[in-house]
Amino acid sequence: MSAQPAAPAPIKTRVITAIAVAGFAALIVLGPLDQASVSERWFASALLLTSIALVAFATRRFAFALALPTVIFGGLQIASVLKFHYLTTPLLAPDLYYFVNRDLLEVATRYPSIMIAIVGGAILIPGLLVLAWRLDRPRLFASLRASSRRALQCVGVAACAMLLLAIDSPSGPFSGVFEKGMWQAMNDRSYLVNFFTSFYQTEILIPTTPPGAKLANVSWAQPEAENPLPCNARECTRS
Repeated sequence: MSAQPAAPAPIKTRVITAIAVAGFAALIVLGPLDQASVSERWFASALLLTSIALVAFATRRFAFALALPTVIFGGLQIASVLKFHYLTTPLLAPDLYYFVNRDLLEVATRYPSIMIAIVGGAILIPGLLVLAWRLDRPRLFASLRASSRRALQCVGVAACAMLLLAIDSPSGPFSGVFEKGMWQAMNDRSYLVNFFTSFYQTEILIPTTPPGAKLANVSWAQPEAENPLPCNARECTRS
């Protein structure tokens, strides 16, 4: 089947594209370009641009490809700023497990700004993404034949996925970013970098035992004689 000539994009598509470009530009300034060091700025920018390319190859929608990563990275930036403001620690990977639960809502009820961010995000984020999808059209690679277009999409998605894994890897091209100590990461306010590198920095690695080394017989149980005797509430209060 021969390729059809690309028709001009309708006004609504051009409008949503302009909004997506503006949001992407704001994120670049407030996110990747606001990281602490030059290497971290390149690292965050590479993650964002590769994510956009991945979505573009998968959907062929330019505005949606800008909107989805912009919303995700922007949400991480805002969540990390709020967490640092109230808890003086940035958003890290373990927070996805320990904080995204019912306790988060209980904390949010005590802080109006957090509640507004959660409610606004729950409403605006899906709405903006649905709007971007409906107003945009799959117009990328429209000049190619269907078979060639699908092949290009498959190759592009696979290449971008592998590139993302390589970028966010301690042994990848940005290995120096992962050498930052956790104490520095907790204080330098490189919010995006600290979140993505924390997937590896917070991983527990048990050191290997050298060949021929003698293992110490360590008892991790405390003898009952060393445990304090139980006491009732009144006695414990007096002590």
